[in-house]
Amino acid sequence: MKKYNGVYAPYIVQFINFKRSLGYKFISEEYEYLMFDRFTVKEGATLVGITKSLSDKWSEKRLNESDSTRYIRIELIAQFSNEVQAVRYFNIYHTCAF
Repeated sequence: MKKYNGVYAPYIVQFINFKRSLGYKFISEEYEYLMFDRFTVKEGATLVGITKSLSDKWSEKRLNESDSTRYIRIELIAQFSNEVQAVRYFNIYHTCAF
């Protein structure tokens, strides 16, 4: 597995392991998540939570990038964002003392 360093590192590793446990190879996706991890480090993200600003910067079309490649790149992060939200909610909900 690749080495992740950003604030999302544990979530990325957990998400990739989860997808692989379902039988997905997740090879090209792993590379995209590595690129996202590097992007968040470069942008100085320190809190878990994808802001509109971070999302907008990630969504910008890259030089020589096709529309379909851009769509896939954005969709991967949307899926990841939903998973992080679900995992964080589960962890918060189950550790609260009611």
